[in-house]
Amino acid sequence: MKTLFTDLDRAELARLGIDKGFDVIVGPEEVEPSRSCVGCFGCWTKTPGTCVLRDGLQRLGETLARTDELQVVSRCAYGGYSRTVKAIIDRCIPYVHPCFRMLGGEMHHRLRYDRTIRLRVCLYGPSTAAERETLSVIAGANACNLGMRLEDVWFPAGPEGVLERESAPCASDAPRVRPSAAAASDGLVLVNASPKGERSATKILLSELSDALLEKGDTVTGTVSCPRPGMGAGDEVARAGRVVIGYPLYVDALPSNLVDWLDRAELEPGTLVYALSNLGFYESEQIAPSFSVLENFCAARGLVWGGGLMVGAGGMIVPTSDRPAGSLFRRHLAPGIGRLATAVVSREDAGCIACEPVIPRFAYRLMAERRWRSLCARSGADIDARPTAE
Repeated sequence: MKTLFTDLDRAELARLGIDKGFDVIVGPEEVEPSRSCVGCFGCWTKTPGTCVLRDGLQRLGETLARTDELQVVSRCAYGGYSRTVKAIIDRCIPYVHPCFRMLGGEMHHRLRYDRTIRLRVCLYGPSTAAERETLSVIAGANACNLGMRLEDVWFPAGPEGVLERESAPCASDAPRVRPSAAAASDGLVLVNASPKGERSATKILLSELSDALLEKGDTVTGTVSCPRPGMGAGDEVARAGRVVIGYPLYVDALPSNLVDWLDRAELEPGTLVYALSNLGFYESEQIAPSFSVLENFCAARGLVWGGGLMVGAGGMIVPTSDRPAGSLFRRHLAPGIGRLATAVVSREDAGCIACEPVIPRFAYRLMAERRWRSLCARSGADIDARPTAE
């Protein structure tokens, strides 16, 4: 079976002849009336293999279980997927198993189904060399995590070139803005882009960063939460001279609500942008490709990319949030948060700060998998279920 994920509507697909040959098409018509992934993990612990949100994207995991070839066609969004396509991909996590496997020295999810899907990715619209490199890395990570084989990536100038499978010349790279050109405003805004909002690990990390900034004599002048598309782009961000964007890694990249926020955010040229991200895998460096998307965003908007903090083993943050900062499960966080706070206060480049736990990888894996199995047992669910759509 051939499946297409796209941000082009059915009329545009038909006009261009792209719709021919696909058995299943998932596009704006399915995404707009549906919800974005909320990170509840019910698709792993309550109805394994099927999303708990009852809408047009509920059975994407089962659709992939019948797919032999997946083609992704998306507008270029700073070297990542558009909000619509990312919303589709984010809802695909029922396809994988919550427990882990090791691949290439990195932690990834086990595969729920014994199959290998051929993956082809097309990013249309103007794209720079940096954006193309970023997308190629993200597509490779998608293939790795979803048990697919990446066969082709191409970059046509517009959707009219999708069928040609040839890349157009690269767009010119925008000149990088240097930190010395940063906006004069002293405003500092923290953006919580976790779909879980106030109940998230991102909220905890941003709160600890705020405390670290206060200890260094700096003050947060505003906070923004964008848990859903269409929320969170306001005047306080436009007036800020510095912005820290906090988010969880969703399927190797920015969550769809953050992609939407980037498209709508009105930041003054020269604004310094930092990031604070966490992921459920142990290795924090898996966050790096999403930082590249933010760096490309800054380049396109005349902003200053200041780097950020990458936090591995994010699954421990919420359960241990009430423990002392120096405890075994939390002592690794303070040094990284302190380094990021120092960079924000001094308006310097933080680089990519890697933050991983003190406990060894095997211990984190053991604890995480025990928790997944316990949650499934509590709800009477079969963690190894393999539902298949008819």
